[in-house]
Amino acid sequence: MGRRRGAGIGAVLLTILLMIGMLTATVFADESDRMPALDSSAEPSLTVHMTYTDPNLETDNVKPMAGVEVKLVQVASLTVNGGSADYTLLPAYGESGVTLAGMTTSESISAAQTLKALVPDGDADSGLTDGDGKVTFSDLPAGMYLVYQDDGANTDYRVDEISTMLIAVPYPNVSADGNSWQYAVEIEPKVELTGPLNNGKITVTKTIYNTETEQSYNPPEGEALTFYVGLFYDEDCTDQVAGTTDEKLTFRDSGTAEAVFENLVTDETYYIAETDGQGNVVPKATVNTVTFTPEYPDGQAVSITRQENEGEIAFRNVTTGLPDGYYYGGTITITKKAAESDGSEKTMDRTFYAGIFADAAFTQPVADVVELKLDGKSSVSVPIAVNIGTSIRDEATFYITETDANGKPLENSDEFTISSDPQDGKVTLKAKDAKDAEIVITNTFAEEKQPPESKPESKPEQKPGSKTTKSTKTGDNSNALLWIVVLIAAAAVVLFLDRRRKSKK
Repeated sequence: MGRRRGAGIGAVLLTILLMIGMLTATVFADESDRMPALDSSAEPSLTVHMTYTDPNLETDNVKPMAGVEVKLVQVASLTVNGGSADYTLLPAYGESGVTLAGMTTSESISAAQTLKALVPDGDADSGLTDGDGKVTFSDLPAGMYLVYQDDGANTDYRVDEISTMLIAVPYPNVSADGNSWQYAVEIEPKVELTGPLNNGKITVTKTIYNTETEQSYNPPEGEALTFYVGLFYDEDCTDQVAGTTDEKLTFRDSGTAEAVFENLVTDETYYIAETDGQGNVVPKATVNTVTFTPEYPDGQAVSITRQENEGEIAFRNVTTGLPDGYYYGGTITITKKAAESDGSEKTMDRTFYAGIFADAAFTQPVADVVELKLDGKSSVSVPIAVNIGTSIRDEATFYITETDANGKPLENSDEFTISSDPQDGKVTLKAKDAKDAEIVITNTFAEEKQPPESKPESKPEQKPGSKTTKSTKTGDNSNALLWIVVLIAAAAVVLFLDRRRKSKK
């Protein structure tokens, strides 16, 4: 995040104070300005305390910035010679043209930026602030240091990064009572908030509610029940927020619906109200002969700030009694897990299935087959809405098991074994106070068997200088064939010579 409106005012003031007490300490002319020798046993440290002032709060508005990165790098060494503190730029910064002695405040700020641009990659130390917004760098060599942040370091807080500043560690304390070195140095660079952003978000949640039983309930199964909610600038809900329209709140097999308003300007207070879909507030709505009256138990206002840019607010539509066809619903969350034979997690891309039944024999399905896609994970959870009953005293029992894609229950196989918790797959929901349950189905895969390794044929060892003689094996006719060929050739020669002799006679 780039710096807006320059450096923070607090950071500039701090820099001025630091330069007055620090950079002028380079050369001492008077006896009163002389500094004592450095304590070789001391361990200099620097603590940076990161805070911001929240203008949205009237009291207790200075807040710590936890988990933000601060960087520190040494740019000059410090020696004390004859009472004078001498700062010498380190080699990486020697060609910068920066002179640490006698700089004005503006020159020191410019010098800090110049030196920051020369910091070698990987040279800077970094640390994250703790819950109090503090980070400490310990056991530092005496010298001059740059304190800075990378762009975007404070994005989560939506504040400017601190300006790059120079700080001496240890710090020279010059006073009429005697000069000294402060080895544990603390600074608190204040940062400014950025301007309002257009990244606000408000989530509105609504329930339909029976005031007699003090329970939410669902519309008739498979039917959609739609209301509208609007967002306004004023408490009377007459000035609708620019760029927004009424958002739908649709209930289907659930007693809860949600709408979201996005891209809102932060540092604002907004108001929500039920509307007719045309931006007009309605005190009550009648749907299918049922009259619903909106109630706002937590009020209608919701604020979002630059630091907390997401807000939430809930309200409800109430009736006296349960309308015809409406019912108390519950949720069964089916969790599928895959495990190796040793119990460790097994990640895979595979789809499993489960069925919800009304009987322990898994013959009466009460819902469609549930897909359980792992998608490269070892587990997945899918919530399923179910009907408990029309009376607050009702309860319903369901049985869940793993099935194939057609809803046929599966049993253990050579590939994996199936286990569930609860073991029998049985869950009971009550309309009054136990409307949700979970069942975990685990597939434990058998260990893959590796084929036995084939061993290479062993060959007799031949000693150097020795000869190997192969003996004729049974069924080996190679030598006999050789003799037959020789005999045939000899017979042919004899026959040729005999015929030649006869022709001469």
